[in-house]
Amino acid sequence: MVRAGISPFAGYMAAWNVSFYTIIIIGVQGPSLINNVAYIAGPRGAWMMNSAPMIVGASIVALLALYAVNVRGLDLGKWFTGSGSVLTLVLSVLMLYLLFERWVSGVPAAHPPFSLARPAFSILTLNVFTKMSIGAL
Repeated sequence: MVRAGISPFAGYMAAWNVSFYTIIIIGVQGPSLINNVAYIAGPRGAWMMNSAPMIVGASIVALLALYAVNVRGLDLGKWFTGSGSVLTLVLSVLMLYLLFERWVSGVPAAHPPFSLARPAFSILTLNVFTKMSIGAL
C-alpha cells in the first residue's frame, strides 16, 4: 500500500521496518517468558534467568508455536486474539472487584497511590523518563 501510494522505495523501507520490528519482538519472547516464570517461582526460580539452555529452549518453543499458528492459518490466529481479549476483560473485572472490595473494607493503602511531588533527580529517574519519552514516540 505504501509502495502504491508513495513510491517503491518507501514501500521497501516500510516492509523492512516491519520485518525488523517483528524480529526484535519475537527475539525477546523467550527471555521474557523465562523471566515471568522465574518471577512466579519466586526465590527458587532465580536460577532460570542464568540458564542459557532454558532461555534458548523457551525461545525455540515460542518460535515453533508462532510457526504452528501461522501454518494453521488465520482461523486459529483469530481464536488466539479473541481469547486474549476475553482474558483481558476477565482480568480487568477481577482487578475492579479487588479494588472495590478493598475500598469497602476500609483497609488503608500501603502507600499513597498518587502524589504531585517532583521525583528526585537520579540516574534511575532519568532512565525511566527516557524510556517513557522514547515509548511515546
